[in-house]
Amino acid sequence: MPFIDSIRKHLRARKYSKRTEQTYVYWILYFIRFHKKIHPSTLADDSVAQF
Repeated sequence: MPFIDSIRKHLRARKYSKRTEQTYVYWILYFIRFHKKIHPSTLADDSVAQF
C-alpha cells in the first residue's frame, strides 16, 4: 500500500520508535476501515469527529 508505505517512511525518517510506528499505522488503518476504505485526503474534517 503506497499510502501506508509513505507514512512508514515519514516516521522512520524522523526516527520514531518501531512500536510508535506500529501504533500509528494501526490507528490509521482502523480509521480508513471505519470510513469504508476511503482515502483520508478525500474525507471532510468532520470525519475525525465521526470516528
